[in-house]
Amino acid sequence: LVLFSSGLVDTEQARREPLDALAAPRSAGEDPIEQVVGHIRRAKSRITTQVALADHVRARGGRVLARSALLNALVVRVRPAALRELLAEHDEVARVARAGRVSVRSDVSVGVVGADSWSDASVDGSSQRVAVLDTGIDDGHPAFDDANGDSRVVAATVSLSAAASEDDFDDDETSHDDLHGHGTHVAGIVASSDGTYGGVAPGALLLDAKCFYRDTSGGGMGLDADIVTAADWALTNGAAVLNLSFGDSGDTDGSNLLTIFFDAVAEIGGAAVAVSAGNSGPGSGTVLFPAEGFNVISVGASDDRGTTTLSDDRIAGFSARGPTDDGRRKPEIVAPGTSIQAASATWEGSGADFVVKSGTSMSAPHVAGALALLLDHEASWRPEALRALLLNSARNRTPAPATPDDPWGAGLLDLRAAYTDRARVVSGSFTATGGRAAFFALESVAVGDRATLAWHRDAGYAATGRRGGGGSARALVDLGLRHYDAAGRGEDGASASGVDPVEQVKAAIARDDAVLKVRRSGAFPTGQTAVDWSVA
Repeated sequence: LVLFSSGLVDTEQARREPLDALAAPRSAGEDPIEQVVGHIRRAKSRITTQVALADHVRARGGRVLARSALLNALVVRVRPAALRELLAEHDEVARVARAGRVSVRSDVSVGVVGADSWSDASVDGSSQRVAVLDTGIDDGHPAFDDANGDSRVVAATVSLSAAASEDDFDDDETSHDDLHGHGTHVAGIVASSDGTYGGVAPGALLLDAKCFYRDTSGGGMGLDADIVTAADWALTNGAAVLNLSFGDSGDTDGSNLLTIFFDAVAEIGGAAVAVSAGNSGPGSGTVLFPAEGFNVISVGASDDRGTTTLSDDRIAGFSARGPTDDGRRKPEIVAPGTSIQAASATWEGSGADFVVKSGTSMSAPHVAGALALLLDHEASWRPEALRALLLNSARNRTPAPATPDDPWGAGLLDLRAAYTDRARVVSGSFTATGGRAAFFALESVAVGDRATLAWHRDAGYAATGRRGGGGSARALVDLGLRHYDAAGRGEDGASASGVDPVEQVKAAIARDDAVLKVRRSGAFPTGQTAVDWSVA
């Protein structure tokens, strides 16, 4: 079970304060999660202590499996009678939710997405840390060596304390090595430095956050508690990007534990999150959680058909797609995910150094690598700025549709176009006491030119009573994007969906005097007084 406290981090303050304190050296023997909670408690006065709840659970024979500083929540295993007792004694518990399990379901592909546009300009991700939350990384693989022969897997953890008691556990909870193979393959797509099977960001530093285990059937499984712990560890170790090549079916209205948690990772923690959409396609409404989150970039899979020619690409039949249960478009973007050759965890001895795998698990790390490249170029960009640039530059012509849809999202990841448009990112914010609109004069625009607005759902939790699962994440602030000419000759395009945290407009007429308008409609949700946004 997950116990959400009503005394949440003040996200209005937290998202504007750097979490550098979380990377401070730990005292010998100090629990890293205790230190994260301690740092945030000292910096943000509204966080409620978790100690009393944890003590209550343990005193009644339960287990505390994980503690989230971002959400001020605990993942516990407790008997029903003890839970009823806890709820009667602790009014600060705002919500109880069931924790669960989720499963983990390049030589051409890196060229398809145009990563060479950045590497040719000496941008390779080397200033950024990408956390791979997966089955581990074989850090001895030569694809992860730097120019001096040292591994670019700069830190590792094993977060399997909850999973180790599962009946189907067939892994090593003391080793960060990859006994399954999924995590090493994913990491290779992000950051391999191999001359043939290179990653999107071949200089990026990797954080091995092992939180999935090999099960007795040879599959890969993970528990919510271990995943939350691994993500907290990644943030304390400087992760700017998290790759999540996993997911599961369930409600896709933004209310799932992992969805809320990773929305908070982006909003409060300031880390960009790439998530595989899932392999449950081709039907409508098949996107998995946490890919359905408001603040993450969910990634569908294309089939590059083994060529760098884009016109013959197609959407992969297995690629999951929206809409979500609450009507949002998913995925945000598509990247190659069919027959991707990348690093093998069984490369030693007679094993092949690189193996082929397919799935949206292979698509997400293309975007994670892309995020590392963008941040290597401009480290000040927040996740919403990164999303605006990637979605605005996505290929929206053959084979992708001209207008965003649920199979393709905004289109096929196109890092060449992102490189061209890298100077066209503008960020701003609206406050409850400030204006409702912002205007930007554009250079000349051609027919078909796009502009994309991105922002986040606030990660705060609006408690309305815990009985029956009461309480909910805050509603999305309603922003819209409009495109018209400075002379007032009329609106040329508008996007105001009311449900998506992304809006995109496209010029229907070539103009030399175009203006973009970002506008906030309606009131801020209770407890929220500001929203950050970016336009590309």
